[in-house]
Amino acid sequence: MSDRYGSDGLSRNPNARKRWTEQPAEKGRVVECATTGFVGALFKFLGVFALTQIPLSIAEGVLGVLLFGFFTRVAPAELARLGVITKEAAHV
Repeated sequence: MSDRYGSDGLSRNPNARKRWTEQPAEKGRVVECATTGFVGALFKFLGVFALTQIPLSIAEGVLGVLLFGFFTRVAPAELARLGVITKEAAHV
């Protein structure tokens, strides 16, 4: 009976060099742009990432400052007990 799944992929030498063959460019095939390469793809990704993540990080920072101000007004004794603020700052 033949092995329908082929040889064991883990039994091969993991340090063996992989051989890649050049393939002709065809319509619909994903290829790396020769003019921009990896750096161009990185900048494109970071451009999209910056548009979405920087506003979120600014909003998180503002929310953190507002919440900290709220907690220092509402529960200064608890924050002093936890060591977040000094007892002098808590006026306890």
